[in-house]
Amino acid sequence: MYQEEGISIMLGNSQWNQRLIGIFSPTKIPKYRAEFRSEGLATEVPSGWSWVEGDHLTNVPANVQGERNVDYWVFKIGQTGGEYYIKTPSEFVDDDGDDIARNMKWSYKQKTVRDGASLNDVVRYFTPLFGYNSARPTSKPIYFETLDSYDFVCLDSTADNYSEDGMGDYISTASCKYSCSDAKRITDGLGRCTNECVKGYVMDANEGKCVKASFGDSVGQEIQSLPLREIGLVVGGIVALQVALKLGGRKK
Repeated sequence: MYQEEGISIMLGNSQWNQRLIGIFSPTKIPKYRAEFRSEGLATEVPSGWSWVEGDHLTNVPANVQGERNVDYWVFKIGQTGGEYYIKTPSEFVDDDGDDIARNMKWSYKQKTVRDGASLNDVVRYFTPLFGYNSARPTSKPIYFETLDSYDFVCLDSTADNYSEDGMGDYISTASCKYSCSDAKRITDGLGRCTNECVKGYVMDANEGKCVKASFGDSVGQEIQSLPLREIGLVVGGIVALQVALKLGGRKK
């Protein structure tokens, strides 16, 4: 067991000095332990964190640049025995070109979950351990994502998964799911119905629904869907046709 101010590293059966780090083989990801959930109403997602697919929490910015675990690192945070731990990605290589810290599991022993340790406590503690003067230096940004999944609550009454009682772990608008029951309507980025109709249909202001487009409406839709340059060519062609018809009529 390798000890370093509040962290412990398993080194198997080998003897290592304080500058060396053992490598963990991949282990089964533990499921979220129900005894660590706060019972009752869901609370706001911790500051700096957000919902991500799979019902995990992450502090990776939505606008992050580059490729995951290539241009920036994503360490996983888990819980076991009432304590948090982190695990480095299998792709991890430090600035010295050393990959000995990949797939590493590090325990956070400063405070347990029951003592009130937070995800941000874990982040603040571990990030400097991979800083410039550490044994595992990396100049790439480090972000974190939970191994455990949580019960996210959607409080938008228009959503399919709206929660009336608000019971769960965290409140997250991003976890809300929507659908559109009218196949004739165009949906927005979240899957909700808009007031626009799919091709071949137009919105009937009186009935408030999409109805089959007339010939004139269909032509109008086709023109609107064309690039501006092509619209000009179409309009120009129509004008030229009208002029030609008029001139033809005069010659008679």
